[in-house]
Amino acid sequence: MPKFQIQKLEFNSLNDWIELQGDIVKGFLTSAYTIKIDVSQINTVLNAIQRINPEQSIYDFYTSHTLNDFSSYKFDFEKIEFRELSFSALKEEAPFEELRMIRA
Repeated sequence: MPKFQIQKLEFNSLNDWIELQGDIVKGFLTSAYTIKIDVSQINTVLNAIQRINPEQSIYDFYTSHTLNDFSSYKFDFEKIEFRELSFSALKEEAPFEELRMIRA
């Protein structure tokens, strides 16, 4: 089963979804992907990452910016040791129909 190696998690105050940026890893193959899921699933995704990194606080990788009425939030997980989630774990965190993969 492929795994999703999360690099960034981003969302803002104007959208109802979050972007998970990273790589899909299957064996020796790696492809860059952006997955969009509903913003209501953010805590379950963050909890899954925290669960596999109990020695580090995921909030050490958090930044936010506010401009007028717009706020953006970002978790940059590129320096965290364990950041691979299986797609079965992502499906448990968000119903499959809510996962959206975007590839350019």
